Amino acid sequence: MVWFMFISLIGLYNLFKHEIGVLRAFNPYHMIGYWASSLDIAQGSLPLHHRPILLANIRDSCCGCNHSQPSYDLRGLCNSLSVAKPGMFPESQGVAVVSVMLITTCLLTLIMLVIWKTRIWWIVLFLLVFGSFEIVFLSANLYKFVKGGWFSIAAATLLRVVMVIWRYVYRERYFYELNNKVSPEYIHDLTSNPRINRVPGMALLYTELVEGIPKILPHFVANIPSIHSVLVVVSMKNLPISMVVAEERFLFRQVNPKRFQMFRCVARYGYNYVIGGPHEFEQELLERLKDFIRSEQHLLAGHDEDSVEEEIKFVETTMLQGVVYLLGEAEVVAQPDSSIVKRIVVV
Repeated sequence: MVWFMFISLIGLYNLFKHEIGVLRAFNPYHMIGYWASSLDIAQGSLPLHHRPILLANIRDSCCGCNHSQPSYDLRGLCNSLSVAKPGMFPESQGVAVVSVMLITTCLLTLIMLVIWKTRIWWIVLFLLVFGSFEIVFLSANLYKFVKGGWFSIAAATLLRVVMVIWRYVYRERYFYELNNKVSPEYIHDLTSNPRINRVPGMALLYTELVEGIPKILPHFVANIPSIHSVLVVVSMKNLPISMVVAEERFLFRQVNPKRFQMFRCVARYGYNYVIGGPHEFEQELLERLKDFIRSEQHLLAGHDEDSVEEEIKFVETTMLQGVVYLLGEAEVVAQPDSSIVKRIVVV
């Protein structure tokens, strides 16, 4: 906000001090006359090719200099200082800026259609009005593609390759964890293992998996042969909706055997929800976990009210003893028989 305010004040100062007549450019009559008088110059103005010369003219008029040979020297100096290679970076900046504007318009159109549920004729009108202007400006910038406009396309392609590689490695890691989940037999063996100590407190083990126990758990147990009194395996998921009501935000499932006090939890959030600090998250998780335990009491026959309240009291006491966050870091390596391309991508 401060940045926009200073830009506005500086712009108003320059308008009143130097040339307020530039506001005539907002008049469509002058725009049509400009295009009709010199079509070639108008097309060249779209990619902002003459911006350094315009700056030189303004500075000359402000300094009171005449437009003789020094003026042309100043224009040449501005062009030399603006770009390392004539016409390269101004054109690349133009392509980048207009491309971002066009992509933003397309993404906003999708938001209007999917999220805002706007009427289709409003969406079409928005796309036609803004998209037509941006396509005109983009085509004007692409007119100088070989003189520097290619730079933005090359940089964007390079970044896209990096993103595709990152996405590929992320998917491979996710499917590896999905296909190597901890078996129920391991959990049963863990409950009867005398070497495993139960320490006071609650542990929150984070994972990308929405079901099953991640393979990182045996790694923790192998290095530290102890598990907290209550273990909750948490998955954080962002949904393409604005909000998720509090009653439906946390999905719980208890892992057998029940005496082990291990739960699976999927925390779902909308894009408008602002996640609070750790204390707020822990309190909300505790309340929803207690609701889950009470709801299970109605589904399981022979589960009396006293045992349910005793379990809830145990969970509350455990959280008061302290909450520990467990975060695992997976290292992705290429298999020995992988191709050279995969080895380069993983490295």
